[in-house]
Amino acid sequence: MVGTVALSSVVWMQRPSEARREISDLLVGGRFNSADHVEQTSLATVLTDQIAQKGEKNELGNNPKRNLLDLSPTLTSKDFSPRMKAALEYEYEIERGEENMLLAGMAGVRSIERDIVRYARERIENPQAGMFYGTLPWAANLVRARRGNAESLQKILEAARKADVHTQIVFLLQDLAYVPQPEVVRYMAGFVFSGDRLEPIDSNFAPPHAVYAAAALSRMLIGCPVPYKEDYSYTLEEIDLLRNWLETTKTFEFKSDGQ
Repeated sequence: MVGTVALSSVVWMQRPSEARREISDLLVGGRFNSADHVEQTSLATVLTDQIAQKGEKNELGNNPKRNLLDLSPTLTSKDFSPRMKAALEYEYEIERGEENMLLAGMAGVRSIERDIVRYARERIENPQAGMFYGTLPWAANLVRARRGNAESLQKILEAARKADVHTQIVFLLQDLAYVPQPEVVRYMAGFVFSGDRLEPIDSNFAPPHAVYAAAALSRMLIGCPVPYKEDYSYTLEEIDLLRNWLETTKTFEFKSDGQ
C-alpha cells in the first residue's frame, strides 16, 4: 500500500536518480489511494524537478507534467514551494500551452493571471464538436473554475455537455477532476447512475460510462468508497456501492480546496 511508505526518507536517504525511480514506481502503483499528504507533496516536488530538468519522460517512460496534473485533485498552491513555482512559471513562459497553464495555475503562479483572464473570456468551442479540449480557453476556464469562479464553472460544464459522449467520458472526465466543485461531482454522478456503455472497441468490449466517472470521483473526494483504478476495472458491486454513497452523502469533502 502506497500510504505506508515514508517518502521523506526515500527522498533524502537515496541518490536523486534512485529517489526519482522509487517515487515514480509509487506513482504508477497507487498515487491517488494514499491518505498521506506529505507523500503527495514529496512526489510533486520530484516531478517538478523532472520538469525543470526538461525531462519529457522519466525513468519509467511517464510524462512528469501529466503525472503532476494527475495529482491536481489532491494538491493546493500551498504545496508548491517558491522554487517549484519558478520552475512552472518558466515552463509556461517558454511554451504557453494548455498543460503548462494548468500546472502554473494549480501552483498559483501570479505572473500568468492576466493570460488566464484573457483566455477565459474566449469561446471554448471550436467549430468541430468535441475538439475543444486541449485549448488555452478550456485550460484557463478550468483554472478559474478550480478556484470557484462561477462563470468559468458554468462555461466548462456547458462546453462538456455539448461534446459527444465518447469525448466526455474518455477525455473530459479526466480534465474535470482538476476542478474540486460540487457542480462537477453532480455532472460526474450522472454517468455513475447511467447504465450506458461506450461504443464497443471490438465486438466483445464496451466499457460502462460509470467506471470512468468512478475513477474520476475517487481521485477527488475524501471518503469515496471505491479506490482509484487506473484500468477502470470496477465491479458491479463497487459501482452499486458508489451509487448508494452518492445518493446518501449530503455534503462532499474534496481532497483539495482548489486554492
